[in-house]
Amino acid sequence: MNRDQINELYAGRIFSRETQLAARARIHWICSQVQGEKVLDIGCSQGIICLLLGREGFDCVGVDIEQDAIDYALEELKKEEDIVQRRVVFQVADAARLDFDENTFDTVILGEVLEHLVHPEKVLREAQRVLKESGRIIITVPLGLNSHPDHKRTFYPVSFLETVQPFFQTISVDTLTNYIIYCGKKEAAYDPSQISEKALLAELLSVQKKTDERNLAREIDFEQTAKNLYEQQKKLHEQIAALNSQIVSNQETNTALRNSLNENIVSLKQQITHLQWQIASQKQQIASQEQQNVSLQSKIDDLGIELNETRFYKPATSPIKKWSFNVRCAGASAASLWAVCGCCTTCFCTQSALAKRLIKGSANITGRLYRPRCRWGNLAAYDPARRNPARLSAAGRL
Repeated sequence: MNRDQINELYAGRIFSRETQLAARARIHWICSQVQGEKVLDIGCSQGIICLLLGREGFDCVGVDIEQDAIDYALEELKKEEDIVQRRVVFQVADAARLDFDENTFDTVILGEVLEHLVHPEKVLREAQRVLKESGRIIITVPLGLNSHPDHKRTFYPVSFLETVQPFFQTISVDTLTNYIIYCGKKEAAYDPSQISEKALLAELLSVQKKTDERNLAREIDFEQTAKNLYEQQKKLHEQIAALNSQIVSNQETNTALRNSLNENIVSLKQQITHLQWQIASQKQQIASQEQQNVSLQSKIDDLGIELNETRFYKPATSPIKKWSFNVRCAGASAASLWAVCGCCTTCFCTQSALAKRLIKGSANITGRLYRPRCRWGNLAAYDPARRNPARLSAAGRL
């Protein structure tokens, strides 16, 4: 299937701006060559030519072999005014077997149809049949090779004229962009064999002149395009060279960074090893210190036990012995009584509150805790020898 989208192309919804303008120029040329009231558009596709002619007062019939194309054309026709809808008809038909009487239409259009046919003469013969005497035939085909998958024929000026001249007398043949545009007529007295070589040569020369102009323009475009491509290629080579240089520089930088990183890794590993050794050494020192602490704690516990045994030892008989001294504690108003511990021979002042409680038996006496000290003064001024029971015995006992 052809799947032509000429309406969408004409409306500017598909393809490039250049292609849109070329299609519009070709369609407008076809419409400008139409004569008479009744027009037949063979291979109308989506119906753009009939719609344009219907708006200008022509009665146009569009036929196409593809149902999808006719359905699209009918939908587009519904958008037109009522007067246009009455003038335009779309229907599915075989271009080689048209269901119209002879000499029915004033103009027959074959827009980009012949290149899709292996035997275009069948369609040309049918177009000739339905065309009125002196009626006009309008044909357009691509000039030269076109890679469309549905194109079956390639036309150049000579091959095109050889195809159409057996059926129609040439009015004009020309080129428009990349297309051959042809206008001819049906004449009963026309005899293709009577065409003079001079007339044929004139037609070919006219077409060739247009073709030469087109080729020159295309060669200029190609030359400019080649120049632009060369400049782009040159810039691309420069960019590639710069990128290669940058890649080499980046590789060198990466190598240097990799070496530096490896050195840092080695250094860090050495530092980690040293720190691990220090940690292990400190752990050993801590373990040794803990063992020493355990040993010291054990000794302290032993001393504490001995101290408690000494502190809470109480003799069976009262350890308190009293002496009377003709001495006075500093700050005391009367002679003080002195006592000596029978366990540890410690002397102390009996006027002390602690001594009073000890004498009454309210607490035990410990030699280290109750060194002589009077609450009314500091006994450090006295001679310690005077508090020795052996030397104080001369003063008498109570």
